[in-house]
Parts: sequence; C-alpha cells; structure tokens
Amino acid sequence: MKHKYELMGQYVEVRAYLKPVRNFSARSHEPVILNKPRIGMIVGYRMVYDSITHPGRQDVFDNEDYELPWFEVIGKIRVLLVCFWPRYKPVLVKPEDANPNIHTSREVIRVLHPTVCPWDDRVREDYRQYAKEMRRDEKGRWIK
Repeated sequence: MKHKYELMGQYVEVRAYLKPVRNFSARSHEPVILNKPRIGMIVGYRMVYDSITHPGRQDVFDNEDYELPWFEVIGKIRVLLVCFWPRYKPVLVKPEDANPNIHTSREVIRVLHPTVCPWDDRVREDYRQYAKEMRRDEKGRWIK
C-alpha cells in the first residue's frame, strides 16, 4: 500500500488551480488555467465542498412553519495545497492538474529562486565596479 501523503514536500508542476467563489449563499470553486505552468511545493491535502446554505424561515418563532438554517453539500473535491513560494498562501490544485515528474532539482531551483540574475557577465561586472566606487564609512557601510 502506498503512503497516504507520498507527495508531501515534493515539487510539482501546476497547470491550473481552483479559486473559491461565493455567490450569495452558494459556495463553489472555479478553475483558473495558467498561461505558463508554475512549479510549487505540496504542503498539504484537503477536501473542499461546493455547497448552498439555506437560511430557513426564522421570521415566525411560535408557528409550525419555523425552519432551521441548513447546509447542503452539492459536490466534494479532493485537492492538494501547493505553495509557489514559502511565504505565499497555498492554492488549491486538483491532483490531475499537478505533474510530479519534474526533470531535475537544478531546474526547479533555477525557476524558483527569486535572486537569479537574468543578465550576462558583462553587465554584472559593471554593477560590481559601480558598487566599488561608492563612498563608504569606516565600518564599510555605504554613505548616501
């Protein structure tokens, strides 16, 4: 038997996710399809419900027509909680929209890391020279 949480902590490629939508008393989840797939880490599992909340009849208390409010479940959806970055809020992803077959970990780090410099070596060297020429105090901090 496979482990229940076998994908927990692994990176997946996400093509679409679910966005919760509320229309008055109805609660549903509509898919959002991404233009380019994103890579994220699975941080949990959840069951979400599409439902309707019925308010009941509470205007007459001493009548026989009094009805309590109730919650009607229309559908259940199993989802994965996927974070695109550790401090981002997780999104709801259906298991069929998450591809766990990512080629290499180096490719994942290259895509995820926010400080990757997109410039070539010549531009980087120009920035280094500019930083060397800036004025500093006796502790090495930059002076405005």
